Amino acid sequence: MMHYEIAGESNSALLSAVVSGVPAGLRISEEAIDADVARWSSRMRALSGEGQNSDCEDHVNVLSGVADGRTTGAPIVLVANNAARRPGSELQNMPLAGFPVRPGTVDLGASLKYDISDCSVLGRRFNDRLDIMRVAASGIARELLAEFGIEIISCVTRIGGVSVREDPFADNAPALSPLEVEVSSVRCPSSQMTRAMEDEIARAVAQRDTLGGSFALAVYGLHAGMGTACRDKGSIQSRVAASVFSIEGVDGIEFCDASARSLLSGSGAYDKPSLNGAQGFSRASNKSKGVEGGISTGMPLVVRANVVPSPRIGRSQSSFDMGTLSSCEYRTARYCCCEVPAQAILAEGEAAFALANMYLEKFGCESMSDIHAAVSAYERRLKMSAR
Repeated sequence: MMHYEIAGESNSALLSAVVSGVPAGLRISEEAIDADVARWSSRMRALSGEGQNSDCEDHVNVLSGVADGRTTGAPIVLVANNAARRPGSELQNMPLAGFPVRPGTVDLGASLKYDISDCSVLGRRFNDRLDIMRVAASGIARELLAEFGIEIISCVTRIGGVSVREDPFADNAPALSPLEVEVSSVRCPSSQMTRAMEDEIARAVAQRDTLGGSFALAVYGLHAGMGTACRDKGSIQSRVAASVFSIEGVDGIEFCDASARSLLSGSGAYDKPSLNGAQGFSRASNKSKGVEGGISTGMPLVVRANVVPSPRIGRSQSSFDMGTLSSCEYRTARYCCCEVPAQAILAEGEAAFALANMYLEKFGCESMSDIHAAVSAYERRLKMSAR
């Protein structure tokens, strides 16, 4: 199955990722990968509150595993030049006196786990700068899903106390286009709520504080039958949820509007099956938001996630020095007011990996031509069964 490993630290000259298990014959575009990376990095810069230089663009090179624009079946090596982001630039943490523990971060737990007192070393290892390679690696999975007409889109639904009034992925809502989301500085499809969220962020920046929020993610074109009906880790909910939970700051996930749906009676909580779908079978509504019993229904899959405020608050916080165990004050040199828009983009990629592996498990994992043949046969069977 497809898997990625990231190498590098925030102060490394290069960042790299190795993606293995990719079928041969998949068309890969560096331009598409760079576009996703640009979406992520621009949101991190725009909401940093530091006026960082936007002229420093990231570019990811594909060094191996691809010939004439198509994968060969060998591991794919992706590399990004990190020289402009190394210590000495305004994007990096400044040298710290002693070994202060950064409140709200992995520092204390990782220090105890790895027996490393210098928290700055841990900070470089677990820095969010490495997320650029997560976005790049997930671009491979997105290319695979795109081969079968599957699109993943996310949008921000809440920042701080400001939230959208209408569900962007409601049954009667038109499908969002990427343009509707990306033209917003906070990736919110409502222009009115975008302005309100911008005001909320401006107030937090003035106080050097951070904001959390929520985002929603939808998958269009997913085939029915992905996941397993077993009560184990193979269900589509558990695998997609695990992938999104791997993102720092995500502390809650639900499929569909689970809170509201749980208040309904059973007679009003479920979708009625239909024979009029493009794949032969469908549902008359999408209350379950694309999944029943751990298996996709063929309707749009919708996931919602809550994100806690970033611990990188832009003012001094009380902490202690890991070397001397004495009290100290800590202040981050890399303040970012709100990471919710960038985290939503990360979630698209992580979900893409989980879903891509479900396709490889069901339809094969060695050659794209064989996978396409298997998917076509499966689609024919579904349509014939519905007659």
